[in-house]
Amino acid sequence: MNPREALLSVKGVIERFGDSKAVHSYYLEFGRRFKVLKLIEEIPQAGLNCLRSRCTAFHNFCTLKKMGYSVTAFNVDSEP
Repeated sequence: MNPREALLSVKGVIERFGDSKAVHSYYLEFGRRFKVLKLIEEIPQAGLNCLRSRCTAFHNFCTLKKMGYSVTAFNVDSEP
């Protein structure tokens, strides 16, 4: 899936599961995210894994998954 299709395909996920900040960020930063995804698309996928802690922008990782990348995202709570 190309970056534009992938980014548009996660819109429903963001609107359904994201808070108002995530939804606002999706629309506000659509252009910037698209440019970054176009750059990432140029990297060969073979053996590439994306790992992110403190996953605040989960739409980035949903989109990368749609583009065919292996994605692992997690949050580590600083409180015991």
